[in-house]
Amino acid sequence: MQLHKFYVCQDDEAKPRLPGTRLAASYVNFYIANSAIIAPQFGDKKWDDEAIRVLSKAFPDHE
Repeated sequence: MQLHKFYVCQDDEAKPRLPGTRLAASYVNFYIANSAIIAPQFGDKKWDDEAIRVLSKAFPDHE
């Protein structure tokens, strides 16, 4: 499976998340496209990889 990484562009008013602040992260916010699954990643390799594994198993015909 080939994964593509997309980057979000922010304008000058965007504020970075400060160290120690909590983020309400959820892998349930994924999108099923014609032949792909678009899913969020949060920079936590263990859980990001697990989410990709679960989605890949659930949608074997999608990238």
